Amino acid sequence: MMIFEQNIVFYRALKDASQWYRENKELKRKTLLLMDKDTVDEGVDAGEGESNSETDIENLNKTIKQLSTEIAELQTEVDSLKQTEFQTSEDNIRLTEDLETERQKNIKLELELFELKKEHEQTLRVMEMMKKEMKELQMLEEEHRTNLTNLKKESDAHKREKNVLKHQSTLILQGLNESEGSDNCLMLLQEIEDLKRTLEDERNKHDEEIITLQERLEDQDNNAQIEVLEERLKLVESELQTATERAERAEEKLKAPPAPPPPPPPPLPPMLPPLSLPSSDPPAVPLRRRRSKVALSDLAESIGVQENTQSDKKQAAAPGVNEDIINAIKAGQFTLRKAKKEKEKQEQKEQPKAVSELLNILGSLRRAPKKRQSQFYGDLTVNA
Repeated sequence: MMIFEQNIVFYRALKDASQWYRENKELKRKTLLLMDKDTVDEGVDAGEGESNSETDIENLNKTIKQLSTEIAELQTEVDSLKQTEFQTSEDNIRLTEDLETERQKNIKLELELFELKKEHEQTLRVMEMMKKEMKELQMLEEEHRTNLTNLKKESDAHKREKNVLKHQSTLILQGLNESEGSDNCLMLLQEIEDLKRTLEDERNKHDEEIITLQERLEDQDNNAQIEVLEERLKLVESELQTATERAERAEEKLKAPPAPPPPPPPPLPPMLPPLSLPSSDPPAVPLRRRRSKVALSDLAESIGVQENTQSDKKQAAAPGVNEDIINAIKAGQFTLRKAKKEKEKQEQKEQPKAVSELLNILGSLRRAPKKRQSQFYGDLTVNA
């Protein structure tokens, strides 16, 4: 809003300046017409005309000064506006760069979130597969254990019967060979069979106890392996938890609204036309500079002054100058410092006529009256 108001003020000031410029032109034309009338009337009321023209010129100079001050103020305002515009453009560029970096970070976070989701899904699948395998293995192990127990019972019964029958067969063979005291033999056989069965039962019990102890040892080893697997599962669960936390954070960042884009920079104000302001001080004489021979000859031709080329001919027709100078130095006729001074004097004397004519013209302009200067600068401003 402030920039819009400043632009309005700037355009109004430009309109006022153009209006004053037109009024200044009209006043100058009127002054020229008055001067022409004064010249036609053969000097009638010359003093009054001159005083009026001088007052008009002074008024014009005052208005020009006022316009110049206002234009300078407007120029400072324009410079300040340009500076603020430059700062806003820099801020805009910086904000766009920040926005690009945030977009890149957002893209990276989205990729990381996608990868974490994939890893999470894969780990869940692996865990489900491992659970299924564990359950199947447990079922198979239970089935194998039941089968083993049944087979052990059957094998123990068969062994016991085998041993009993073997012992009975040996005793029967011995009794048949002796053939005396058959009743006592039968009693002894029964007692021996009973003792043998009890022994077999006790042996089987001891074997079963040994097998159970071995199974317990194996179960302890399996429990150690299961503990290791449980620890690994705990580690995997902790990694999954961290991954889910990271995914939730990334989702929160993605759900957060992005920063609003910066406002566009204001349009550039129109540039001021360059104005040539006359100064009331007298013109300064330009410094003397060394010019090339071509430029001096062109100046001389434009002014209508002929330059002397005799010095160049003399310099061209002077062979062996270096030898004369060396001989003179050896004889002690002059020193190097004196030669330098004489050379400078000679250069000043041999100055081209075009430069001297220009200096004379500038000196005459400097000695001209103030009235002529004001008229001269007034014509310049009108033509401008």
